Amino acid sequence: MRAKRAGIALAATPVLIFIGLLVLSLFVLPGAQSALACEATSGSSPVKAGTVPNGWGPLVDRAAKDSGVPASVIAAQLDTESGWNPKAVSPAGADGLSQFIPSTWRLYGKGDPFDPANAIAAQGAYMKKLMQVVRPVAQRTGKPQVSLALAGYNAGEGAVLQYGGIPPFDETKQYVPKILALAEKYAQGGDGKAATTEPATSCSGTSVSNATVGGAGDDYPFPNAEYNAGNPLTGFAYRNCTDFAWFRVMQQKGITDRSKWSALRLAPGNAATWEAAWQRQGWTVSKTPKVGAVIWYAAFAGGTQQFGHVAVVKKILAGGKVLEEGYNYGNPPDGHYYTREISANFPSAYLYVPEGRIP
Repeated sequence: MRAKRAGIALAATPVLIFIGLLVLSLFVLPGAQSALACEATSGSSPVKAGTVPNGWGPLVDRAAKDSGVPASVIAAQLDTESGWNPKAVSPAGADGLSQFIPSTWRLYGKGDPFDPANAIAAQGAYMKKLMQVVRPVAQRTGKPQVSLALAGYNAGEGAVLQYGGIPPFDETKQYVPKILALAEKYAQGGDGKAATTEPATSCSGTSVSNATVGGAGDDYPFPNAEYNAGNPLTGFAYRNCTDFAWFRVMQQKGITDRSKWSALRLAPGNAATWEAAWQRQGWTVSKTPKVGAVIWYAAFAGGTQQFGHVAVVKKILAGGKVLEEGYNYGNPPDGHYYTREISANFPSAYLYVPEGRIP
């Protein structure tokens, strides 16, 4: 069971984990502090009414607020681990809704592990610990903190520290997107919120003088989600440039099933790293604009900050101009849809929507 692997790793190597965290804290990149400053800090949205059985929804919501993990993600984990069976026992000896083995339960659980209230509270306590452990990795790399915590739950937090991200284990690489996709079932309007969300993937965007902010032409599917909260469907952050651009890619590919919108398999990270992600996949990177292409700004290019910026080519205009559309172009007003005219050679590159199947 997942809790068994992670629990053993935690119990067996507390000193190594502490040393790892200390070393990571000494090498946090300068931009990490600004990423941290962009984190949202309000409480978690409750799970969607009627999705959690037996009236356990408030228990899940409380665990989410305690842990800083979206309530929808906590629910998805419990669903995956035990199928909501409070009497579940695995062949490995993991017990209850949260499927903790005894050694892990002694660290995070109280009372009877078969009691739903105890089990859900323990799940929150354990995920809170994992969020704390992986936080330096998220700050240093810009990778989503919730995703790293899920990877730690499956493979052990020591593996996340060792690899500086989601470990290259087949089970773990499947587990993280599976949980994030299942979380959609439990999210309130698709916007399950973390009390401490992953670092924003493009905090400042790019401030410009000729941008028009408004709703015309905006069909982004999460317009009311809280800005910078982690989007469990995509792995980015709501109402950020990266989330909007990836939505456009999914839209152009005709992928309407939101459970298949995860970008984690591409590991594109913050906006500044998107060109590298495209190149890893062998997808076209060009200096020539094309309607629907992702407009890519490298770190500090075009007025951006260290996280870069991505947008989308809405229209090719006369005179070597392009109509750019996107989200999160500056502060203020962050987290809003905008359009603006730019010179076609202003961006760092154009990332074409890939042909064929997205892996």
